[in-house]
Amino acid sequence: MNFITKEFINKLIQEQLELTEMPRNLLWADLEGEDPVTVNIDSIKGIPVNAIDPDTNKQLEPGVVKANIVRQSPTGFRMINFTNVEENGTKRVTRYVILDDQNNPLYGEIYLPRASKYGTEWTGTDLEKLAKQRVTRLQRKQSTYGHNPEDNLQVQNQVPEVEARLNERWAKGKLVNPLFNSFFKQPAIIKHLDSCGIPEVRGGAKFTEPTTNILRKYSYNGPRLQFNYHSVRDDKDVQDALDKIMQFRVSEYTGEKMKGKRPEPTKMVRQYGGNVYSGGAWDSSQRALGKSDFKQTPVYKLYMKNVQRGEMAFNVITDLDVIGDVVGNNYLMTMSFTATKSFRPADTEEGQEQRPKRGNLFDPIRVSKSFPLPDGDSTPTVREHITFFKELFEQSLSELGNKLLEIDPDSVLEQLQFEPDEVMTNQPQQNN
Repeated sequence: MNFITKEFINKLIQEQLELTEMPRNLLWADLEGEDPVTVNIDSIKGIPVNAIDPDTNKQLEPGVVKANIVRQSPTGFRMINFTNVEENGTKRVTRYVILDDQNNPLYGEIYLPRASKYGTEWTGTDLEKLAKQRVTRLQRKQSTYGHNPEDNLQVQNQVPEVEARLNERWAKGKLVNPLFNSFFKQPAIIKHLDSCGIPEVRGGAKFTEPTTNILRKYSYNGPRLQFNYHSVRDDKDVQDALDKIMQFRVSEYTGEKMKGKRPEPTKMVRQYGGNVYSGGAWDSSQRALGKSDFKQTPVYKLYMKNVQRGEMAFNVITDLDVIGDVVGNNYLMTMSFTATKSFRPADTEEGQEQRPKRGNLFDPIRVSKSFPLPDGDSTPTVREHITFFKELFEQSLSELGNKLLEIDPDSVLEQLQFEPDEVMTNQPQQNN
C-alpha cells in the first residue's frame, strides 16, 4: 500500500504553484507602481463580461472589470486579466483585456495573448525539458524500473519519443483534423448523409478513440499514416430511425425547417459504456445487445460490455479508415468509408431472445490516390511536407465526396425495411 508522505504533499503543492505561474512566464511582466485599474468593456469576443471583484470576490456590474495588477508585453502592450462568470453563473474562467498607454481598454482576448505583435510568440520547444518530465512521470508510475530524471542518458533516450509525439500532435491538429472537419461540414455532404440516416465523422480526439480495448497506435505524421475516424448515431428502434430520415426528406422537399434538433453523431463511444471494467470489449455495436449480455463484474458491478441496458435498439456506425505509405517512388493514400446498421430483433413467441442483426447500408467506398514523392524524400512526413500532404488529402477527400454523393438514399432505406413483428420497438422492456 502506498502512503501519502509529507514529501509527496510538498511536491504536489510545488507543482500546483508552477502550473499557476505558467501564464506569467510568457514574457508578460508585472508593472511596478501601477494603480488598480477599472475599465468598462461589454463583451470579450461575443462573451458578456460579468467580472468578479478581485478584492471582495463578489460580482461587479455587467461590463465593469477591476484589476490590481497591470502587465506589459516586451513590445509595450498592456494587459489585465480577470475572472469572468459565464454560462448562467455555472462557470468561472479567466479572460483578458488589452489596454492602451493610458490604461483604456482596446479589445478583449479569450486566451492569454501569445503572438508576434505582443513579443510573446511561440519560440520553440525544449525537448530535453519535456524528455526529463517524461522520465519523471515514468519514475512515478514505474518506480521499480530505475527511472531517474537526473540521469542524462535516460533523458536523451526519451528525446526522440517526445519529439515524435509532438510531431504527431502537430500534424493532427494543424492539417488532418481541420481538413476532415471542413470536408464533413460541407452542406451537400451533410444533407446527403442525413437523407440516408448516416452519421458524418469528425476530426478530433473524441472521434478517434479506439472502439476496442486493444491499443491502436495511430500515426498522423508519417511516413506511414494510419488512423480511423468513427461515429455512431443511436435511435430508440428502427422505426425511430426511419421517421427521422423521412422527416428530413420532407423538410428538404418543402423547404420547411425540420422540427427538433438534428441528430448529430455520438461523441466518444466510450461514454455510452459508463464504467466498464478494463477487460471489457469496447464495441459500439454492443449497444444493441439484449438482456443476456448485461453481465456485471461480481464486486463493483461494472458492465463487462459497452451495453445500454436496453435503452437503444438500433444504431448506425460509420467508419473512415485512412492508410498512407511509400510505395516505390510514389506515396499511396487509401481511404475506406463504411456504414453499418445494428438492430435488436424482437424476442420469439417462446420468449427466446434473438441476437442483434447487422449489415452494411451500402457497399464500402474506397478511394486511392498516388503522388510522386516530394523532393524525392523516401520518408516524407506531414511536418516536413505539409503542402504535399495537404494536396494529397484534399484530392482524396474530393473523390470520396463524389462517391458519397452517389449513394442512393432509397437503396439505403431498403436496407432498413423490416416486418413489424421482427424488430424490437421502444416499448417498456423487460431488459431494463
